[in-house]
Amino acid sequence: MNLQKTELAVILLLLLSTMAIGLVYLASTNSSFLRSAKAGHDGSITVEGILLHKDITYTGKHVLMTVKTIDGPVAVFVPAASDSYTVASKAEPGCNLIITGKEQEYNGKPEIVASALAIR
Repeated sequence: MNLQKTELAVILLLLLSTMAIGLVYLASTNSSFLRSAKAGHDGSITVEGILLHKDITYTGKHVLMTVKTIDGPVAVFVPAASDSYTVASKAEPGCNLIITGKEQEYNGKPEIVASALAIR
């Protein structure tokens, strides 16, 4: 199959335009690991879910929680120095929480570092 220069140019333009459309789509979608997360203007996300489990760390007295969202279980880290620490320490398994924070990876797994927390 021998292609002329104009045919090769058309094929190349089609491939490049398809790649450009794909990049625009990826850039415009929510980059959160949680599809249901609402993105804030400051790069934070907000999720809602039911508290499944809560632990306190031995070293820093931080709160570690597992929250069930519609996307599945999510790890939440609440630093002891955070404004949301008081609410997190009062939360009991089964209560409905609204969590706002930044996404990060810890030991290769995604988690939310809570900056605001409310019991609903």
